[in-house]
Amino acid sequence: MNVERLKTYRSRLILFPRVSGQHKKSDSSKDEVDAHKDAPSDKVVRKLGHGIPIKNVALEEAIGEVKRSEMGKGEEGAYRKLRDARSDARLVGVREKRAKAKSDEASAVKK
Repeated sequence: MNVERLKTYRSRLILFPRVSGQHKKSDSSKDEVDAHKDAPSDKVVRKLGHGIPIKNVALEEAIGEVKRSEMGKGEEGAYRKLRDARSDARLVGVREKRAKAKSDEASAVKK
Protein backbone atom coordinates (compact mmCIF):
# COMPACT_ATOMS: atom_id res chain seq x y z
CA MET A 1 0.00 0.00 0.00
CA ASN A 2 2.75 2.47 0.88
CA VAL A 3 4.70 1.37 -2.18
CA GLU A 4 1.74 2.24 -4.38
CA ARG A 5 1.46 5.67 -2.74
CA LEU A 6 5.17 6.27 -3.24
CA LYS A 7 5.00 5.31 -6.92
CA THR A 8 2.02 7.60 -7.44
CA TYR A 9 3.84 10.40 -5.65
CA ARG A 10 6.98 9.92 -7.75
CA SER A 11 4.95 9.94 -10.97
CA ARG A 12 3.35 13.28 -10.03
CA LEU A 13 6.50 14.87 -8.65
CA ILE A 14 8.05 17.77 -10.56
CA LEU A 15 11.61 18.64 -9.57
CA PHE A 16 12.53 22.17 -10.49
CA PRO A 17 16.18 22.87 -11.32
CA ARG A 18 18.14 24.72 -8.65
CA VAL A 19 19.66 27.06 -11.19
CA SER A 20 17.24 28.32 -13.81
CA GLY A 21 18.02 26.89 -17.23
CA GLN A 22 20.47 24.24 -16.02
CA HIS A 23 18.64 20.92 -16.00
CA LYS A 24 20.21 17.86 -14.42
CA LYS A 25 19.33 14.21 -14.92
CA SER A 26 17.14 14.03 -11.81
CA ASP A 27 15.22 17.23 -12.64
CA SER A 28 11.95 17.20 -14.52
CA SER A 29 12.05 18.03 -18.22
CA LYS A 30 11.71 21.61 -19.38
CA ASP A 31 8.28 20.83 -20.85
CA GLU A 32 6.98 19.53 -17.48
CA VAL A 33 8.30 22.58 -15.63
CA ASP A 34 6.76 24.99 -18.16
CA ALA A 35 3.44 23.11 -18.08
CA HIS A 36 3.38 23.36 -14.28
CA LYS A 37 4.11 27.09 -14.34
CA ASP A 38 1.27 27.65 -16.82
CA ALA A 39 -1.24 25.44 -14.97
CA PRO A 40 -4.04 27.15 -13.02
CA SER A 41 -3.46 27.23 -9.27
CA ASP A 42 -6.54 25.09 -8.49
CA LYS A 43 -4.99 22.16 -10.46
CA VAL A 44 -1.71 22.28 -8.54
CA VAL A 45 -1.46 20.21 -5.36
CA ARG A 46 0.58 22.00 -2.72
CA LYS A 47 0.40 19.34 0.01
CA LEU A 48 0.80 15.60 -0.43
CA GLY A 49 -2.17 14.70 1.77
CA HIS A 50 -4.58 16.50 -0.55
CA GLY A 51 -3.37 14.84 -3.75
CA ILE A 52 -2.72 11.34 -2.44
CA PRO A 53 -4.97 10.55 0.53
CA ILE A 54 -3.67 8.31 3.28
CA LYS A 55 -5.76 5.21 3.83
CA ASN A 56 -5.50 4.04 7.41
CA VAL A 57 -5.30 0.31 7.88
CA ALA A 58 -7.18 -1.41 10.66
CA LEU A 59 -5.02 -2.33 13.64
CA GLU A 60 -5.77 -6.04 13.16
CA GLU A 61 -4.40 -5.91 9.61
CA ALA A 62 -1.38 -3.77 10.44
CA ILE A 63 -0.06 -5.83 13.34
CA GLY A 64 0.14 -9.57 13.27
CA GLU A 65 2.11 -12.37 14.80
CA VAL A 66 4.50 -14.29 12.59
CA LYS A 67 4.08 -18.00 13.15
CA ARG A 68 6.85 -20.55 12.79
CA SER A 69 4.91 -22.26 10.02
CA GLU A 70 4.95 -19.00 7.99
CA MET A 71 8.73 -18.60 8.31
CA GLY A 72 11.05 -19.90 5.67
CA LYS A 73 13.40 -22.79 6.30
CA GLY A 74 16.33 -21.76 8.50
CA GLU A 75 14.87 -18.45 9.69
CA GLU A 76 13.81 -19.71 13.12
CA GLY A 77 17.08 -18.75 14.81
CA ALA A 78 17.77 -15.54 12.89
CA TYR A 79 18.77 -13.56 15.98
CA ARG A 80 21.16 -16.29 17.09
CA LYS A 81 22.73 -16.47 13.62
CA LEU A 82 23.29 -12.72 13.57
CA ARG A 83 24.86 -12.77 17.03
CA ASP A 84 27.15 -15.66 16.04
CA ALA A 85 28.21 -13.89 12.85
CA ARG A 86 28.98 -10.70 14.76
CA SER A 87 30.94 -12.67 17.36
CA ASP A 88 32.92 -14.52 14.67
CA ALA A 89 33.80 -11.27 12.92
CA ARG A 90 34.91 -9.66 16.17
CA LEU A 91 37.00 -12.62 17.41
CA VAL A 92 38.65 -13.69 14.15
CA GLY A 93 42.04 -12.21 15.10
CA VAL A 94 42.05 -13.73 18.59
CA ARG A 95 41.15 -17.15 17.22
CA GLU A 96 43.90 -16.99 14.57
CA LYS A 97 46.45 -16.00 17.20
CA ARG A 98 45.32 -18.84 19.47
CA ALA A 99 45.50 -21.37 16.60
CA LYS A 100 48.98 -20.16 15.61
CA ALA A 101 50.21 -20.40 19.21
CA LYS A 102 48.79 -23.91 19.47
CA SER A 103 50.47 -25.02 16.23
CA ASP A 104 53.79 -23.45 17.33
CA GLU A 105 53.54 -25.27 20.64
CA ALA A 106 52.77 -28.56 18.88
CA SER A 107 55.73 -28.10 16.52
CA ALA A 108 58.00 -27.28 19.47
CA VAL A 109 56.94 -30.48 21.26
CA LYS A 110 57.80 -32.56 18.12
CA LYS A 111 61.35 -31.18 17.99
